[in-house]
Amino acid sequence: MLVLAVALMTGGCNKNDVSDLVLDRTVEVLGISIDNYEGVIDNKARKIKVGVPATYDLSAMKVTGLSLPEGAEASIKVGDVLCCQLPVDVRIKNGDVYLDYVLEVQRDNAVIETFYANGLYSGRIDNNTNTIVVNVPKGTDITAVAVTYTCNEGTTCTPESGSVIDFSGYVEFVAKHNTATRVYAVTINVVEGGTACFVGTAPSIDLLENMEEKTAAQWMIKNVPMAEYVCFDDIVSGTVDLSNYKVVWWHMHANNGDNPPTPQSAISAIHAFRNYYLNGGNLLLTRYASFYIANEDASNIKGIGIAKDGRWPNNSWGANEDHPEIVGGPWSFFITAGHEEHPIFQGLLYNEGEPDKVYTCDTGYGITNSTAQWHIGVDWGGYNTIEDWRTLTGGIDLAHGGDGAVVMAEFPNEGTHGRVIVIGSGCYDWYSSAMDAFSDRYHVNVERMTLNAIDYLSTDVNN
Repeated sequence: MLVLAVALMTGGCNKNDVSDLVLDRTVEVLGISIDNYEGVIDNKARKIKVGVPATYDLSAMKVTGLSLPEGAEASIKVGDVLCCQLPVDVRIKNGDVYLDYVLEVQRDNAVIETFYANGLYSGRIDNNTNTIVVNVPKGTDITAVAVTYTCNEGTTCTPESGSVIDFSGYVEFVAKHNTATRVYAVTINVVEGGTACFVGTAPSIDLLENMEEKTAAQWMIKNVPMAEYVCFDDIVSGTVDLSNYKVVWWHMHANNGDNPPTPQSAISAIHAFRNYYLNGGNLLLTRYASFYIANEDASNIKGIGIAKDGRWPNNSWGANEDHPEIVGGPWSFFITAGHEEHPIFQGLLYNEGEPDKVYTCDTGYGITNSTAQWHIGVDWGGYNTIEDWRTLTGGIDLAHGGDGAVVMAEFPNEGTHGRVIVIGSGCYDWYSSAMDAFSDRYHVNVERMTLNAIDYLSTDVNN
């Protein structure tokens, strides 16, 4: 120890012991153009955006300009041809200092992002069919409806937000952004009662303590026309009659989710839910709410008995919301072969060449990876093969993880009982403590799948 101490002291006093690293250099992008379209550079966020016309070919774009600080080099150079259909990683290096940028080329796009009638009733916006549908309650005067809406940045739209419009006939809204134009057909339907509700353990959405559940519930109220929130206690007391709804959605979260117990209020409501299900009621059960498919007398996880074998998903885990995992790349799961055309997967954002891969979050997203899936294989027990799983549970495996585990399933209706969709993938996430989840480019798939599931479950299968 004495020899080591002397050696350290001697080393610390040696004026010639100077690092060879060159760290006093500037690394940033000063200017860039792709196919002569100038990029907008955010050096703080290290993002570069290049705007191009609406129908521009992104498959082979040339770097036509690049300005860097003195001595700096980039992983791309003028004359390089890039495929810009997906974001391109660009590294700037100067001496021993470097920074990574993300270059994204965006076509001009004009979209209406939110639409409300009379400030209360949200419109269902479909940018594939360019339609907006708003359901309003019976008694609403559709000849004089005040509309408010928002568009993506840079887009203008007519008629103006705040206009009062007669919707008794055909009405169109025109959105424009540079070279992009989109014409929406807007319809307002007068309907009686709601079709879907979100169920939770708190008396109201505002009192939900868990942000994962709260965010999902808030989204539903804003995006599913005339949706409602109800709590388990009101179902038990009879204040709420489940038969008023075609679909009930329960999204349950628990930190460190290794087979979390069923909440007491949900246990108390088991028989009401079972009667609802047996009489044609449909359920969307996501994350740990998937355990509700078990038999009601199964350990501390109790359910209404949907799975034929009476078991809940056999593979469960999750982290703490306050300490999420920051993903190093996009997360996804796979559509099971033969179910690509299932309604739940329609209208999603797919990457080119990956028609069976559903992305739900991108690089940098903070996620708990809360999972309730069915592991398939002799190494785990329960379901040796996927055929065993199908026979024992009575379910249809709609999607699976990379290891073949079932992460999304449908339990079809038989006789008079309803249908059930279960989503237990750790990729299916609504709230990130590390960022605004809705700013993630793939979060739209979480939203669209949920809308699709609610629409699918609320549709009469005999029609």
